[in-house]
Amino acid sequence: MIMKNFKPIDILYRFKIIALLFIIAICLSSCGAKSIPQDAVFLYEDQLEFMDGYYAIEPYQNFGQSNYLSLEEFFNMKIPIFVEYLEFEFQDEETLRVSYEFENETFDKIIKGKHKKGAFYLEKKHRFIGIPLIFWTQKKYGKRVMMGKDDNLVIDIYDENNFGIIEFIRLSQEDYEIHFYNRLYENVQLPPKDKKNSLDN
Repeated sequence: MIMKNFKPIDILYRFKIIALLFIIAICLSSCGAKSIPQDAVFLYEDQLEFMDGYYAIEPYQNFGQSNYLSLEEFFNMKIPIFVEYLEFEFQDEETLRVSYEFENETFDKIIKGKHKKGAFYLEKKHRFIGIPLIFWTQKKYGKRVMMGKDDNLVIDIYDENNFGIIEFIRLSQEDYEIHFYNRLYENVQLPPKDKKNSLDN
């Protein structure tokens, strides 16, 4: 008895296509956001406001490629030398207002970004080019603001480049830096808000 319409070649072909699509999906998912560092707290939806508050402009600790990065430089702001801290206020999941007071005036800057994977991203790029398991290049780049486990502020910048050929040759390069900033509290490091202006004069 001969079975009709049975084509093992077609079945094998379909299996290969499904397997290839599965591998591509895995590779593309690996191009996503980098996991937050162990020093940071994962913030879920509507939790960015937990980072609202005051932070020292100068970092107290740095690791990685850059030895020093102030909040003034990170946010590309011009801040008078006598100003020592910034105020953070998250207006929504994509908007951060950064401000400071000087000589009875408030100066602010609106920072646009996205809340993803537990952090607030100012920049996030990822790219995958090639054929999975055969030849590919992958790039990840990001700048993000995070809440630290010590109720401090954590900022990191990463730039990853990966290259592979037939799973036997893999090359990777990563530039990474991370910076930590103290949170400041009213009535502790800072005077009450209604007295700050009088101290600025």
